[in-house]
Amino acid sequence: MSEEQNEKLKSISIRGVDAEIYNQFSNKIKMMDISMGDAVSKLMQEVVDTYDDKFPDFSAKSLRLSSLAQLKISHQSKLMIANEDLEETGRAFKISHCENVEFASDVSKETFLAHVLKITHCETVRFPKTLPRLLILSKVAFCENVEFYDVKEEN
Repeated sequence: MSEEQNEKLKSISIRGVDAEIYNQFSNKIKMMDISMGDAVSKLMQEVVDTYDDKFPDFSAKSLRLSSLAQLKISHQSKLMIANEDLEETGRAFKISHCENVEFASDVSKETFLAHVLKITHCETVRFPKTLPRLLILSKVAFCENVEFYDVKEEN
């Protein structure tokens, strides 16, 4: 580890943590071959990145969908994503460097927010107008065209 990386790390003590839950959490992250520091840092970063005036969901599902187990999809010419596709992954993912990405009209707000972390460096990305525009745009960066289509257009 470089000196610069080491300077970013801090040893901390956390009071009031349930010992049984700590041990169970520790066992789970050991099974995933992740250090306690990395796991807690990732969880804290997720809170910082996604805080929306309510305490985040730290359920097993949330952990599974966190950046600890994310997928990456890149360099595709055409990508059509339906709600079922998102749910079947069981994990969160990032999309980058794709030409045309389109989310089907059946994609729900909850499923999109739970599974799509970031969409970057894509040529055209299309979303149904049923999804909340600002929440969607908060996950999109460096894309040439971001379009919102009426659900009627797809039929």
